[in-house]
Amino acid sequence: MNYQSAAQADLRRFKRVQLAKRAAILIEGQPHPCSLINLSAGGALVRSASADWQEGQQVLLMDGTLGAQAGKLVRIEGDVAAVDFGLEPAEADRLANTITLFLNSLG
Repeated sequence: MNYQSAAQADLRRFKRVQLAKRAAILIEGQPHPCSLINLSAGGALVRSASADWQEGQQVLLMDGTLGAQAGKLVRIEGDVAAVDFGLEPAEADRLANTITLFLNSLG
């Protein structure tokens, strides 16, 4: 399934990196295992079979490498949800640097 059209990709503020990484998402105090499908300094696309999510919920995305990042669910399609981090420009730049360092460490 293609989660992003070419037109949508052109409008993004931050480059998205395709991943297949295990993580967890905290929704209303309950952790749910998830997989990161893609990630950027602006947000993430995650898949979770166990999450009972609703658009607009505040969440905490947790990953052992990148740390924890608060966000808001902005789009849901079945077991896949888009998380918007809603960061200020300086915070987004720091997260972009962290993502770049992580990717560089992979080789």
